[in-house]
Amino acid sequence: MIDTLADKLREIGVENALVMDGYDDCVIGVLERYGMEPIVLYDKEKVINLKELLERTGSTASRW
Repeated sequence: MIDTLADKLREIGVENALVMDGYDDCVIGVLERYGMEPIVLYDKEKVINLKELLERTGSTASRW
């Protein structure tokens, strides 16, 4: 069973991409570039909304 974003990325062959802890629900895809490491793409609006929610509730993304 695949549980985390890191597991999902490994499943599709992406090993060294940087990810934002706690923002897995904001991922919209992975950008692959010739000769460079892949980049995880995040939905800007979702990231901002989640960050604002976490700030209002006093939580952090890594604990959520």
